Amino acid sequence: MSGIDFIRAVRLLHVYDPLPLIMVTTHSECEYLGAAMEAGANEYIQKPCTLDALREKLHLLGIIKTESSKDGMFQFAVRYPVF
Repeated sequence: MSGIDFIRAVRLLHVYDPLPLIMVTTHSECEYLGAAMEAGANEYIQKPCTLDALREKLHLLGIIKTESSKDGMFQFAVRYPVF
């Protein structure tokens, strides 16, 4: 099963409609990324990816909220349950 097939399968289960999906892929072709978005992906990240890139996408989608604490460490609040 490809990543796009997986996204399509998840989107058929309407209980997961509000759940944002991020495609993590080695593909960079516009057609492939467009197909992923049409299948229901909300965002994509190209491999190899950094933790900062993932954090940025999660923040962009509203999945996490980052706050800097007094010691300079980041604290995360997760909006969606982890399955």
